[in-house]
Amino acid sequence: MLNGKTALITGSSLGIGYAVAEKLASLGCNVVMHGIEDEAEIAPKAGALAEKYGVEAAYEPLDLGDGPALNWMMIKT
Repeated sequence: MLNGKTALITGSSLGIGYAVAEKLASLGCNVVMHGIEDEAEIAPKAGALAEKYGVEAAYEPLDLGDGPALNWMMIKT
């Protein structure tokens, strides 16, 4: 059902958000993780999801209060 779909999960670098990203990945959904943490700290977690579940996964650090940056992320994903 989710194979080949892509989900953008905000606040997914830690805690419940990360658990949601992992669950979606386990169901075959590609994931774009979002948070405000340093990319060098969280990107390996996205890579681990991609490797473990055979999906595409990425991390995008972004302040959702920054309108132009938010528009860029929506276009990119």
